[in-house]
Amino acid sequence: MKELYLHVGLPRCASTFLQTKIFPYLNLHYVHRKEHINYKMDHIKYLKKVFKKSKVDVLYSSETILGLPEIVEDPVDTLKKYSVAFPDANIIIIKRDRATWLKSMYYRYMHREGYIDFNNYYDNILDHKLLNVDHHISRSRSLFNGRVTYIDFEDLQTDHKFFIGQICEFMRVQIPYYKNKKINANNYNIRGKIK
Repeated sequence: MKELYLHVGLPRCASTFLQTKIFPYLNLHYVHRKEHINYKMDHIKYLKKVFKKSKVDVLYSSETILGLPEIVEDPVDTLKKYSVAFPDANIIIIKRDRATWLKSMYYRYMHREGYIDFNNYYDNILDHKLLNVDHHISRSRSLFNGRVTYIDFEDLQTDHKFFIGQICEFMRVQIPYYKNKKINANNYNIRGKIK
């Protein structure tokens, strides 16, 4: 029986690396939100069609299913929508050390919006609900009947083969050939105190 795997995030946790260097080369049907779906299209409706037609396991990757780093007015409970549509999906969450994760989200924001003091970003822009990784993991376990795994981002830095191996083992696929090259990494000096 074919399986559906949802890589649901988190943002700034090797998503671009996985979406460009690993996921497209796995022995399954890979659907990447940015490349295969028009932003105005209903992602869930599209994914239902893909899953129904596919003869093999399907992997869908969108690092924003659990939320965005910045506060959004009237946030949509996207995870719950996916759980209603795909209750038996298997969930992949990449989590990251809080301090380096905060820095990365801050740099991303500055790159897009311009300079802002870190404390101002932390107090007024950052959506603090996103930081509660344990909540995301337990909530995923309660919403979905499938398996849930979480993998540490830091494993990618210390032992990239182990990091990729954990993901591939979870999906029961072989590790593809890939080049371990940083993608979308930020290297700026940070001002302000990390809380």
